Amino acid sequence: MTANVYRMILVSLFLSGVFVSVNAAAQVSGLRVNADDNVIKISASINSEYQFKQVYLCGLDTIGWRVAGETCSWLIENGTLYRYSGRSDEWSWTSQGAAVYTLSDSNLHAEFPVSMVAGFDSYSIVVQGHEGGPALDHERIRVLVQPPTIRLSGLVPLYAAPTGQRNDPLLVISRQAETVIISGNNSGSGGVCAVGSLYPQTVRAMRQNGATVAVYLHVEWGQRNMLDVLNDLEGYSCLSDIQNDTPVFIDQAPLTVESIGGLKAIKQRAIELGFGGTLIANPGTVFSERGEELVAVFSESLMEVYDVTVTFEGSFESYRDSFIPHPAWTAGYEYSRFAHLVHTASLPEAFEAADLAKRRGAGMFGATDLESLPVNTWGELPSYWRMLPDVLQSR
Repeated sequence: MTANVYRMILVSLFLSGVFVSVNAAAQVSGLRVNADDNVIKISASINSEYQFKQVYLCGLDTIGWRVAGETCSWLIENGTLYRYSGRSDEWSWTSQGAAVYTLSDSNLHAEFPVSMVAGFDSYSIVVQGHEGGPALDHERIRVLVQPPTIRLSGLVPLYAAPTGQRNDPLLVISRQAETVIISGNNSGSGGVCAVGSLYPQTVRAMRQNGATVAVYLHVEWGQRNMLDVLNDLEGYSCLSDIQNDTPVFIDQAPLTVESIGGLKAIKQRAIELGFGGTLIANPGTVFSERGEELVAVFSESLMEVYDVTVTFEGSFESYRDSFIPHPAWTAGYEYSRFAHLVHTASLPEAFEAADLAKRRGAGMFGATDLESLPVNTWGELPSYWRMLPDVLQSR
C-alpha cells in the first residue's frame, strides 16, 4: 500500500548568517515515502559528501527538535536510530541502536517501524544534510496515515446478570466479540460462585461460543483497600475450572508507579487462582480534586504490569474530535497492547470509530450506542450487536 502523500519542499542555505533559498535539486532531492502495515520506507538522493545525513520523523509530539518547521522526535543519522530526549531547545538524542539504513553513492534508503505513527492521522519526513553547523539542504514530505490492514479484536464490557435464557445478552454478545467483560457486582448477595449461581454455566456457554470471558475489578485508582480487591478477585475463583486464561479487567486503574506493587499482587493472585495473570487496565475518566476532568496520562513503567491498556473510554464525539494520540514511547509496542471503548455511537459512527481506532494504534475495540450513565454505561447490548463483527472488520 502506498501512502497518500502531500509534498512540500523546503530548502535553505545559510551563508554568513543570511537565509537564501536554493534549487531543491542541488543537494537533497527526489524524496519519496512509501508505507505498508509494517514499515515506513524513505528514499532520497543526497550528496554523499555531507558529514551528517539525517532522516527525521516528525509531527508526533509537541516536544522535539525543530527542523523545517516541524517538531521531530525520531532521527536516523548515518545509520543509527535516535529518540529525542531534550526540551525542544537543546540538541539531545538517545541512541536506540542500529537503524535500517543504506547509502549507495548518493542514493539513501531508511526505514522506520510504522508502529511509530500509530495514533496519528499524519506525520512528516525530513531528509537533511549538513557539515556540523546549520543545515545546508533539506527536503520534507507530509504523509497521511492509512489504516493498517488488521482486524480489530472485539472487547465488550457487558455488566448484566445472566438470565439462563437462550437469548441471554451475555450469550448473544459472546458470539460477536472475542473478549467479553463480566461483573460480579450484578451477581446478588450470593456471589458469582454461590450454589445455584447462573454464572458458571453461562461462562461455560460463552466459552463454547468462542469468547474469552474477562472478570471485572475496580480499584478506585489505587485508593481502594487491596485486601478488598483481592477478595473480589477470589469471588470469581470457580471460573478457573472453565477457562484458565481469564483476563482481569481493572476499572479505575491507577496510573502512578507507586501503584505497581499492588498491581503485581493482583497479577500474582490471578495466577495462583489459575486465571493466567493477564491484566486489562482501564483508567476511565480521571478527575481533579476540584472535579475537573483530566487527561489520563499513562506511564511506560506500567506496561510491565498491564498487558492491555484502555487508552480511551468516552463518547464518539469526544473520540472523533478530542482524542489525544499515544505518546511516542508506545511505538515499540504491538497494537494488541491498547484498547479503545466508545459509547454514544450510532452504527455509522461505530464504523467510523473503528477506522479511527486502527489509525490510532488500538488492537482491541468496543462500541455501543448507549449513552454515558452514572451507574452502568455498559449494562445492555448495543442495538446493532449483530453488526459488531462487520464494525470490527471495517476499513
